Amino acid sequence: MKAIVVALIVFCAAPSARADQTIGGSTIAVKRTGARADACPDETTFVAAVARMMHRDAAANVGRVEVEMNAGRDRVEGSITTSEPGGTVTMQRKLHGKECHDVSEGLALIVALTIDPLADPSLPALETPATPKVEAPPPPPPPREVAPAPPAPERTAFYGALITGARMTWGIAPLDTIELVVGAQAGMQRGRWAPSIRIEGGPLGTSSVQAGSGTVVISGSEIGALLCPATFAFGRVVVGGCVSGGATIVTTRSIGYTIPHDSTTPVGHLGVTVALHAQITGPLGVFFDAGLRFPLESIAWEVDAVGPIGRTSPVAGTAAIGLDFSIR
Repeated sequence: MKAIVVALIVFCAAPSARADQTIGGSTIAVKRTGARADACPDETTFVAAVARMMHRDAAANVGRVEVEMNAGRDRVEGSITTSEPGGTVTMQRKLHGKECHDVSEGLALIVALTIDPLADPSLPALETPATPKVEAPPPPPPPREVAPAPPAPERTAFYGALITGARMTWGIAPLDTIELVVGAQAGMQRGRWAPSIRIEGGPLGTSSVQAGSGTVVISGSEIGALLCPATFAFGRVVVGGCVSGGATIVTTRSIGYTIPHDSTTPVGHLGVTVALHAQITGPLGVFFDAGLRFPLESIAWEVDAVGPIGRTSPVAGTAAIGLDFSIR
């Protein structure tokens, strides 16, 4: 029973233990909430600000004044509620702003005028918070002079490639035709310089010539080399000049003659070529070359009682296009 009496005494005494302050007969209670609550004045500071704007002898008892300041990160909301001693609310006012100093100063003026209509709003209410002095950062140190890195030495890259394509040759009558070309290529690149050598060959087409009482069938094959010492790379494109050399093997077979005229004749040649090569994707590329050939000797194919049925021209033309697959 004794413990219950002590608890009741403490419970009844708790309201009087609050830090509410009074001016005249008016009780002022201040509550601060929000993320920036510490930027708002506490109850002692707020009540002192109200008192500085008032004439104490003119203060009236308005009952209880409850002031609340909710200071969020971007907005401060303030409210005032006055009530009679019996608890009846007599006034409610709200203010809002960005800074708690401005809002709390407006709340202090409202409370001062509510308690004392003769309060002087020109008197300073709250001290303006001092702006912390920010010292200018020291100037940055001068940039360090960094010696330019020496140029990286040019590296030499070697590669090999397998090629396939088609070549058109004209000037070896009547074997002006398109042939299948297969071969291999080896090369290197140092900077822009990209020399290479290509070995290639393939079968020529077949031509039939009606001569007298019979027919002569002319066919052949070709093998050659393309040396390109003056080719240069520009990104994925290589272009330049080459020299070529090789031989065309021409075979004639007679049909319908009493005396056969079958023969096999090699025709050697040298030439100059303009070459172009472009990388398509990965190791795959396309090549194109065109040039002139000069036969090492002039040869004619003849049939008795008929005469020449084919010959080599002083200058023969050639053009090729195909694909290659590089192995690096």
